[in-house]
Amino acid sequence: MSNAAAFIDTSAIIALYNDDDRVHAEAARWLRAWDDRPLVTHLAVVTEATALLDRRLGVEVTTRFTEQLLPTIAVFVGNEPLYDRAATAYRAQRGRRRPSLTDRLAFETMLELEIATAFAFDQHFLDAGFTRD
Repeated sequence: MSNAAAFIDTSAIIALYNDDDRVHAEAARWLRAWDDRPLVTHLAVVTEATALLDRRLGVEVTTRFTEQLLPTIAVFVGNEPLYDRAATAYRAQRGRRRPSLTDRLAFETMLELEIATAFAFDQHFLDAGFTRD
């Protein structure tokens, strides 16, 4: 793995905090191997992840995420041109298994910040040309 930042997606956050997730052990190994190198995400991912953690695993787990892991992640808020690019790409998509708007915001953030590595278990990141490293 390089010293560059990785983008952390909702799928990785959920896997880290859900012991029953099929990729929980893999997510934990990935994070340990990543060590203290930078993690980045988009505010939309934080919003999505906290909502899903709260709904699926409860407030205690959500609190652990927001108090332990979240402070170690650089949260990119984005800007209007980035949102416009993501929304345009989202609207242009066809098919049932298309990336969500949050995924599109993640992709645009990664491109803008020149991040090639996605800490994600969502196939859309690989399909978009990013690597898991």
